[in-house]
Amino acid sequence: MGDSSPEDLASVTQVLGSVLPIVKPRPTAELISITDELKAVKGYQKLRLERMNARLVGVRKKKAEAAEKEDKK
Repeated sequence: MGDSSPEDLASVTQVLGSVLPIVKPRPTAELISITDELKAVKGYQKLRLERMNARLVGVRKKKAEAAEKEDKK
């Protein structure tokens, strides 16, 4: 019923039991208590600021080069 001939199918052995053991990795998170210092951190604002800084690197560099060129004149 497939690609193999009946002779090939007659000589095949069936694998019984587990072929590969399934091991679930345990998370390695460290539990800490939340302090007032951790609550004071503005994570979202920090991410937005860093994203903006990364995006504007070229523009700021070009503006600095133009200002330097203007100072030389």
